[in-house]
Amino acid sequence: MKYYSVRRPILPGGYPEKELAERIVNFDTRIYCQEIDGLAWGYVEYKKELTQDQADAYELVLEGKRKYWCVTTVYDAHGRITAKIIKETEAFRRPLNLFKRIKKKKLRREWFDSLEEAQGLSQRDIDRIYDTQQRIYWEADFVNRCIDRRKAGIGCCNLPYESLADEREILDKAYSLYENEEDCSVPYHDTLDQAIDQVEQWYGLELKD
Repeated sequence: MKYYSVRRPILPGGYPEKELAERIVNFDTRIYCQEIDGLAWGYVEYKKELTQDQADAYELVLEGKRKYWCVTTVYDAHGRITAKIIKETEAFRRPLNLFKRIKKKKLRREWFDSLEEAQGLSQRDIDRIYDTQQRIYWEADFVNRCIDRRKAGIGCCNLPYESLADEREILDKAYSLYENEEDCSVPYHDTLDQAIDQVEQWYGLELKD
């Protein structure tokens, strides 16, 4: 099977798995090759197929069309997933990934080399993005609630309010306390207040030390 070099002529050290290479052909110039539907400087013929990572590392393109799987994920304004679609297509090379905004929604389109990879990585990616978004919204609620409590004179009112949104140690501590107190039977804002009470006590002790 042939792997075409699309960026440069093939030189010693410029291709992987040398012991598996049966033939190396360099063209006089970069020419159009129907086998990959694109321009190439030459090709390396191998006994067996390379891994996609090996081919990508040396910018080699396998001859002929291959199957690719696309995961399209749509998120609403609150970071919640409203759609996840997996489809397959045939192409000479992996299509480009895409991320764009559509009104209040965000769309992410990512291509994979196998169905298993698309199913596995897409779910992990979705979980990671959801957790990140959830943390961002929680931190905003935490900061706003702390400011409201200070105005109302609730609690110790001893936090650095002007820089609170950037105080990573306080935010991490507060979120850890919130997770420990979180209970589906207790209203969200009650649990948030409990976490703020505890982080104010903790911060007061930190100041004394």
